[in-house]
Amino acid sequence: MSHGQTPQDLLNQWNSNTQGGVTYPGCEQWKITFPTGDEEKDLCNDVANNRKEFYYVNNAGNGIVFRAPIRSDNGTTPNSSNVRSELREREVDGDVDVYWTTSGHHVIYVKQAITHLPINKPHLVATQIHGNKSEGIDDAMVVRLENQRLFLDFNGGQLRSEVTIKNNYSLGTVHEVIFEVIDGKHYAYYSEDGNLKNAFTSGNASNYRVTDGGNAVLMDINYGDAYFKAGNYTQSNPSQEGNDTDDPDNYGEVVVYDLVVDHDGDFGSGGNPPTGGGCSANVPGSRTVSNVGQTSATLSWNFDDSFNHYNIRYALAGSTNWTYKTTLRESEGDFTVSGGKAFYNLTGLSNNTAYRWQVRAKCDDQTIATAYNDGEGQGFTTSGNSNPNNCNLPWAGDDVSISNESVTVSLGVVDISCENQVCLSLTAEGLGNMESSDYLNIYYKVNGGAQQTLYSKTDSFSTANFEQCGISGNTLEVIVNGATSVTSEVYNVYNVEIRGDGNGQGGTGSTFTPDPNAVYYIDSPHHNLRLGATGSSEDAFTTSTNTTGANVEWKFVAKGNGFWHVQRAAGGALPRLRTDNSPNADMQATSSSGSYTYYEFEEGYLNGSYFMTLPDGPNAYSRLQVNSSGQVKFVSPSSALTWESFTFTKVTGGSTGNNCDVPWSGPDVSISNEAVSISLGVVDISCAASVCLSLTAEGLGNMESSDYIDILYRVNGGATQTLYSKTDSFQSANFEQCNISGNTLEVIINGATSVTSEVYNVTNIEITGSSSNREMLVEEKESKAVYAYPNPFSSELVVALPDTSKEVNSTVYLIDQFGNIVFTQEGVTSGDTFTITPSIRPGIYYLKWVGATGQVLHSETLLKQ
Repeated sequence: MSHGQTPQDLLNQWNSNTQGGVTYPGCEQWKITFPTGDEEKDLCNDVANNRKEFYYVNNAGNGIVFRAPIRSDNGTTPNSSNVRSELREREVDGDVDVYWTTSGHHVIYVKQAITHLPINKPHLVATQIHGNKSEGIDDAMVVRLENQRLFLDFNGGQLRSEVTIKNNYSLGTVHEVIFEVIDGKHYAYYSEDGNLKNAFTSGNASNYRVTDGGNAVLMDINYGDAYFKAGNYTQSNPSQEGNDTDDPDNYGEVVVYDLVVDHDGDFGSGGNPPTGGGCSANVPGSRTVSNVGQTSATLSWNFDDSFNHYNIRYALAGSTNWTYKTTLRESEGDFTVSGGKAFYNLTGLSNNTAYRWQVRAKCDDQTIATAYNDGEGQGFTTSGNSNPNNCNLPWAGDDVSISNESVTVSLGVVDISCENQVCLSLTAEGLGNMESSDYLNIYYKVNGGAQQTLYSKTDSFSTANFEQCGISGNTLEVIVNGATSVTSEVYNVYNVEIRGDGNGQGGTGSTFTPDPNAVYYIDSPHHNLRLGATGSSEDAFTTSTNTTGANVEWKFVAKGNGFWHVQRAAGGALPRLRTDNSPNADMQATSSSGSYTYYEFEEGYLNGSYFMTLPDGPNAYSRLQVNSSGQVKFVSPSSALTWESFTFTKVTGGSTGNNCDVPWSGPDVSISNEAVSISLGVVDISCAASVCLSLTAEGLGNMESSDYIDILYRVNGGATQTLYSKTDSFQSANFEQCNISGNTLEVIINGATSVTSEVYNVTNIEITGSSSNREMLVEEKESKAVYAYPNPFSSELVVALPDTSKEVNSTVYLIDQFGNIVFTQEGVTSGDTFTITPSIRPGIYYLKWVGATGQVLHSETLLKQ
């Protein structure tokens, strides 16, 4: 390209930073994550050739292109399934990742254009502020585009509701965005006229603020571990894009034309009230506690009416995972004042738990604030529960991740008084090249006494499970203490659980009564895994909850007296789940009806879940469990926590055949003077090879920018896809989407109008389809004992046809889960054995043996790895 520019050239033109008398180029301040999942920390040198398709200068030489194609070889970063080509802020000298707190003044300015969206899930995130995930902050404030709607999102709506910037963003529109944080107050600015940067640096950008109900302060919250991100975080992946994965036109793309980050106030301000003045905030004195109950306490401090408001944060004793109560004012009844002291009633606490708290004073909204740490209050412990048998067991603690920091975290004081003895168990790992300064200590305290060690390590180590049983007392506190010196070194502690010895635990709530005519999936919600079995005498296994087919479909057969056998719905020679008086969960013949094969179902630890227990099984091995490695095991019935909790979901249109909902007609929808999101229900389309969704829509009246209609659909519960979207009035028109394949289809209508004279109508909603390939998919005939092995297979699959039938000129098909024939072997005869190497992607497939006259002789489910 003739312009000769490189990404580092533009980063250096846009920004530089002076620190300690040294000026650092802008390229030092960033690292990038590519759609492959790889990182590059040195952006002052040209990136490798195989990464330039994700990060390069545009033809005009004035912008950096951040491109994220959706391909089957995508990689992701931890805690995300989506792909990105995105910059992450570092220290100005590029030495390590930067983390800052929301106190002070912090600004990111980006001039950018979103130029392309994925095909099926057209969502993309551009500029971002990240915060401390352990405090529930994470994606604190981001610019997000979904179809044409451009809006601000605050950690998925967990911090506050979304704020719309515009409903009709056109791809390629160049715009300027500024995020500004001043002592916890979050502002955003948006412009498409090219004047935002100059206005902001001169202090005259108030007209460009994004407001909510006239309020320019979009969020007032303090947190640490903050950093800026810029570029392209595409909100999709191969799973969302399905058959369009690897399509060259399936990608997200953002072009950045200017980028500045400032933490010193040198870039200017958008015109907020100046700091200083208003009042002189002092640390609130005499910070005491009274009226401590089981779930509440009264906090008090010296009151000064010259302050604008107060903020409070509280946490478990020894923890820094704060919960915030902000902008507390006497005038609004947030607290009371008596005798020169403020009294605030803190509620929602846990019983028999130790807490810490802090209070700070603030002057006018943008001015001086005292530091939280200077206002540490008197610690307190809530009282115990009056019912000695209603304690906190079984209990699961929060996950802890320690990276580039030194922390001591209390996971809370747990009431264990209702059990004679308890077991404390957890999983831990140490990843990276640890030095002598890195360490992990896991302690526990009984009845608030001396600290005892469960595990201690000063080096890296592989994932391991740790357990301490025989603990007796009224309370048990778990404490994690650790440190690593860089972000590439991480200690993780998770699956923290406390279990009792069985006194008063488990199986006392609601029960589950199966439908013996239905087919079910059995899922472990804690591990997000699905129970499966091959139908042989091998052990049961687990797989992804996205897995479908015979290997994960179950039926319940009544034993009598409220007990049930659990067996494969598709039958087979040995389909019944049982234990052999060991931890193993294996499969035995349908005729097996001993005490180790039937279950009762009792309310589980998680909402909507159940324990599966052998009422007459072996003492040590009678409750089903999925352990931390995803293995299906039997454990003692005293184990009654998340690993033993299962959900039962009916398989829509499963082995019950072709009795689905097609053709289907939906109700008419009319939207006037309201904002609504309406689901018309989940429709079973499993009996059709593909279906067509059709409807008629119109928009009547003088619509404004706030009026919109989105007609969406969702296949198999996946990502929403757009049938039609409009932000204006339009004449009556028909819309149709055909070639939709799957088991279920949901139609969703989102819309809004501001007055009754503006109306969106959606009528004649229909789902119709044919059933050619789908009939082949679901038709069931008596098995002829076809053997296809290995299953799962990676490349080669051996198919052995029985010689019990005199079939000639028959055909073997491989059919994917959408009903598409992906491989055909013609001219086969009974007794043939042959090897095939189909060129297909990993997933669930169905092998069909079809006779010369079209009859289905056999069907079988296979897994391609």
